[in-house]
Amino acid sequence: MKEKHFSLIKTFPLPKETIWSLLANNDHLNRMIGLFPVEFTKALFDDRLFYRHAKAKAAGVVPLSWKEYPFEWVKEERYVVQRVYTSGPLAEFNGGIELKDVSSPGNPATEVHVFSVFRPANALGKLALPVIALPAMKKTLSYIEKFINLHPSRIVTLPQPAMRSTANKQTLDNLLDKLPTSTLRDCLKEHLIQGADHTVLSMQPYKLADQWQEDREDVLHLFLEATKAGVLNLTWSLMCPNCRVAKEKESSLSQVKNEIHCDLCGISYQMTFDQSIELRFTVHPSIRKAVDQTYCIGGPILTPHILIQKRIAAGSTMHIPSLPMNEQLQLRILSSNHSAKINQRASHEITYGENGLMGETFSLHNATFHNESENDIVLVIEEVKRDHYAVTAAKVTTMEPFRRLFSSEVLAKGQEIGIENVTILFSDLRGSTSLYEVAGDANAYRQVNDHFEFLSKWITRHNGSIIKTIGDSVMACFYAPEDALKAALSIQQSVESFNQSNQTNLIIKLGMYNGPAIAVTANNQLDYFGHTVNLAARIEQESKGSDVILPAEMLARPQLAQLIEPYPITTYEAKLNGIQAVIPLVRVEPLKITSYA
Repeated sequence: MKEKHFSLIKTFPLPKETIWSLLANNDHLNRMIGLFPVEFTKALFDDRLFYRHAKAKAAGVVPLSWKEYPFEWVKEERYVVQRVYTSGPLAEFNGGIELKDVSSPGNPATEVHVFSVFRPANALGKLALPVIALPAMKKTLSYIEKFINLHPSRIVTLPQPAMRSTANKQTLDNLLDKLPTSTLRDCLKEHLIQGADHTVLSMQPYKLADQWQEDREDVLHLFLEATKAGVLNLTWSLMCPNCRVAKEKESSLSQVKNEIHCDLCGISYQMTFDQSIELRFTVHPSIRKAVDQTYCIGGPILTPHILIQKRIAAGSTMHIPSLPMNEQLQLRILSSNHSAKINQRASHEITYGENGLMGETFSLHNATFHNESENDIVLVIEEVKRDHYAVTAAKVTTMEPFRRLFSSEVLAKGQEIGIENVTILFSDLRGSTSLYEVAGDANAYRQVNDHFEFLSKWITRHNGSIIKTIGDSVMACFYAPEDALKAALSIQQSVESFNQSNQTNLIIKLGMYNGPAIAVTANNQLDYFGHTVNLAARIEQESKGSDVILPAEMLARPQLAQLIEPYPITTYEAKLNGIQAVIPLVRVEPLKITSYA
């Protein structure tokens, strides 16, 4: 049967990026305009392209099933999606939006074009088209009006669907009373009460912190404490490092596998704490029985790092829309995972054949893409940087509050998962053997324990955590090497005051190293092993006391170089015990100046 075209155009007094953030959030949009929840399969493949099979009931009654092909979009410009129906009154649907900037000086304005093309499968479908198409399109424009008329707060930034589960306010209040009174606690309470169901599931604390205009680390600490109090549950999202979408969720680190498969990318990959495992939070069911339903699985907002996603037919050529000059981009072909870096000085002719991309770097300036393969493909232009809202396992497992509150969160016995970057700090007491001889066992034991508390104070203050004590030594971990160096400098600057207060004369040796490691469970707690740990231990042995030893290569980071500028330093090379290579080292001798707060 013939296609039927529908189109609505309206101008709104909002900038284009704001309109995009509203309409590209398709899962929320579909809830707001009264569409129905959908069940999607994993990615499937026909002889031309991948798709997901979907099924739903229109109005809760009419069964529908279809093949949903990947969304296509140019960020803040346009998106469209295609559905090919396999049952029901429709045969095919293509629909989306186009945005046009019509602003004048001082008056932002965007023209919004909502369009849809339907092909009915039978007479019933033809009769139903005006009832199916136009109301949803009108509600899409009305949603923008609701946003304009909304009186936003820090908690509610978008219009919310009328249907949502109800929070048990009494239980929520009782559990929140376990936490210190604060504006952050109030923000969390209002979010759990007012938010739509999908906004209280899989919560990202950093994203909410930005929304609430609060410090990210403070919000993360609140979420950890709220989980321990029974307000929230933690979940580990297992992310594909390519498409950066959660493939699975686990309630405990012990359930995380070493390897996981991404149906969309068509690859299996090894888990890492840095890129693959992200900590998120869900409201506890005793507080609110939020319903986990999917209304859209492929909208642009789910992968905000993707600037362009376009389907290119076999044997065809496409001009790639211009993008701002940014060399932190890459070009990638979905499912095959062939990729290339973007370099504005490289060729602007891009060809894809049966063996992949013909070249390693390309320019996007007036670029043309030729698909010479036998299959349709989906081209992606994406930012290389990672999700800045993600709280990774690499980050949270180095935090003292997490290790203290969730000491049972460990890997399964015998499991090893890689960490691309962790900073390990070792300490030792100079002359500890003679300390026991001079002070006696009981007094020396007290001094050593007091010094452990002293070290813990500074390590925790700078976002690190003590992994274990070994005799009178400490092994600590940090997510950021800057934090490790700040902690080490603060320790050495403060040890004289500690000695005076405790009537001791302790001299502390410190050394650190940054690099990859292996996370394992040892003695029922998370521990780290590998070359980085070994080097950090050997580097600490170079310390003479009252100093900090670190590898010279760490000073390639401008933040670290800046931290040691006020102090006398000595650079030298050392042959470390058990290490074949000669290692360039830096000895920092902190002056007694104000420590890093």
